[in-house]
Amino acid sequence: MEKRMSNLERTVYGNGKVGIAYEMVEIKTTLNVMNERLEGLGTSVSALAKSQVETDTTERIKSKSQERTVKYITIMIMFIGLLFTGIQFI
Repeated sequence: MEKRMSNLERTVYGNGKVGIAYEMVEIKTTLNVMNERLEGLGTSVSALAKSQVETDTTERIKSKSQERTVKYITIMIMFIGLLFTGIQFI
């Protein structure tokens, strides 16, 4: 039983090497740093998504406006063409 306890203590505390206790502290520190970075990334991704939605909406509005403008210009050209064609027949 003494020998088992001694082996467990060496494993946990390291016996001159890095033991499990020290590794756990390192793992905990690393996890805390990773969590902080993930929070920052989450905020950045959220801001990027909002920006993309705004950009998409703006582009869609511009596209619809351009389509309407083209339709109105086409109608005006057709009207002017019909007007001049009608004048020629008079």
